[in-house]
Amino acid sequence: CIALSPTEETYVSCSSEDASLGMFDVASGREVLSFLGHEDTVISACFSFDGKFLASTSRDNTMILWDAVVGQQVSVFDHGRVVICCCFSRDGRFLLSGCQDKLCRKWDIRKRREVLSYDKHEGIVVSVCFAPD
Repeated sequence: CIALSPTEETYVSCSSEDASLGMFDVASGREVLSFLGHEDTVISACFSFDGKFLASTSRDNTMILWDAVVGQQVSVFDHGRVVICCCFSRDGRFLLSGCQDKLCRKWDIRKRREVLSYDKHEGIVVSVCFAPD
């Protein structure tokens, strides 16, 4: 996976066989930060619109919220199955996650808890997105 930061100066990359993410400088290709905390393969990553946070999903059944400036974990959101995808709300207050358990969840970042679950999917949720407004 690759996620470009809002400034377009850095990007985060994960490989198909690694439990970590690396942040790289776009111009030089040099790694500037490592994000260590997942226990299995990282599947996806996304930046908050202000670039202060990063979220990552993994085969370890978690979505991790990171401080994108220093590379430290802020919170871990546990799921029952593999977490496939994630997306920040425009205001940065919420995260969506899509999971192998066919659920789409909305998480309150400040309260660090699930606030909504949508269970009408018939298959794995592979992509999530907030409406632009």
